[in-house]
Amino acid sequence: MRKTKIAVENLAELTIRQINNLDFEDEKLFIEKKNKKPLAFSTKISNRSFGRGNPLLARRKITSIESIDKRLDELIKKCQ
Repeated sequence: MRKTKIAVENLAELTIRQINNLDFEDEKLFIEKKNKKPLAFSTKISNRSFGRGNPLLARRKITSIESIDKRLDELIKKCQ
């Protein structure tokens, strides 16, 4: 983490605290000044990037409240 922080600070020529304190307009102006061109978002959609869904859903890592309640009920019954 320390190396990443140092790398970002060296690249941006600002401390992490200064970056965090920038408001939107100042951040935008800083990026434009650093890139020497106006900040713009492309309206073209790249065929290389498209949504593949939530990887946590595919790995069954998202738990619903109902399944948590069910598991807690099972544990409580087991302890009684």
